[in-house]
Amino acid sequence: MIVPTVGSVVWVRREHGSVDITQPEVGLILYVHKNGKINVEGFSHIGHPFTLLNLTLLQDDEPKPEGDFACWMPFQKGQAAAVEALQKQQAAIEEINKQPAHPGEPAPTEQPLVV
Repeated sequence: MIVPTVGSVVWVRREHGSVDITQPEVGLILYVHKNGKINVEGFSHIGHPFTLLNLTLLQDDEPKPEGDFACWMPFQKGQAAAVEALQKQQAAIEEINKQPAHPGEPAPTEQPLVV
């Protein structure tokens, strides 16, 4: 899951008001509500600004909601997946570093594993 933050760019899918519903419009997150919904200022395909309040932000593999919604761009999803994979790899390395080199020896305190 990508944590939404003010200033992040998202794709916006508007059911009504869009010139071409087959392509997303660009939106900028203005506010993140505690329930995960967002306020967005966006631009239509011809440059007209629009504002959407309490917009659902689709995360991961959630089903599409009825009506207007926002979603992350494929590039952003790829970046988030790469970061998550690196974090898991780092956690595994840290766990290995906690293990003693030989059974019966105390675990090292600060010996990084060189990969």
